[in-house]
Amino acid sequence: MKQDKYLTGLSAGKLCLFPQKSIDPITVAAFQAAKNLGNSNRGKWILTEIWQDGTTLWRSPNRTQQALVSVDGFMNFLFIPDQNEW
Repeated sequence: MKQDKYLTGLSAGKLCLFPQKSIDPITVAAFQAAKNLGNSNRGKWILTEIWQDGTTLWRSPNRTQQALVSVDGFMNFLFIPDQNEW
């Protein structure tokens, strides 16, 4: 089984502490995205998905934002409106 299945559900801060022994490009992209989020003071964000192109999807601790982090390090933050707002 691939290592990336075990990474989902972990915070960026925890992923930064893991030894990075993988050579799988998708797993390497997840570790790099975790490092990018940790550097931007978002170490508590949770990894929710890893896509085949290496893009990762993260969720904020309070579940009001998501972030897409691409392989090249670009971070796109999305606000998730509360269902009660509509």
